[in-house]
Amino acid sequence: MIEVFSAQRPIVGGDICGDAIAVMPRPAGVLVAVADGLGHGPQAHEAAVTFCSYAEAHRNVPLEAIIVGSTAAMSSTRGAAVALIDIDEAGRTLDYAGVGNIELQAVSKSRVAPVSLPGIVGTRLRKVKSFRYEVAEHDLFAVFSDGVSSRFALKDYRSLSGDQIADRILSDHGKPHDDATCVVLRLNGTPAG
Repeated sequence: MIEVFSAQRPIVGGDICGDAIAVMPRPAGVLVAVADGLGHGPQAHEAAVTFCSYAEAHRNVPLEAIIVGSTAAMSSTRGAAVALIDIDEAGRTLDYAGVGNIELQAVSKSRVAPVSLPGIVGTRLRKVKSFRYEVAEHDLFAVFSDGVSSRFALKDYRSLSGDQIADRILSDHGKPHDDATCVVLRLNGTPAG
């Protein structure tokens, strides 16, 4: 079973978050989209939601194709940094594709350290590449926008529940001058396939 938790807030003093999240259950796992619209406020929100909506509508195509295809759909927006995380319980794999400044940290049996490639989806997209990793029962992942400082160790939060981890990372490491999002994924009782 894959548990997904999230915490999100707008820039301090703002009322609309320019980040968006979509969680899409799949027969063998889950696909998660995280988008951080450029800047903050309504236009950033529009860009982020446009990406997540596109990902939901195209959830059955490869991750790279979702990101490349979303570029045209987002061309009238200011663009966004995006990431897609696809966890397949049966195959015990995690696929990651990202563009821009969204990061993933892991506490896992095998090393999981994908990178998001430079660019902005919807405006400047150079290339897209996905990364595949093996995952195991009780692996823990945090995916976060650049409104969250990466200067934390996910292992320090491992004893907390998933929702507590997302909330604490946001409250401990959220930057007041930006929208902030943290998504936590935990594998509990991953089936053997």
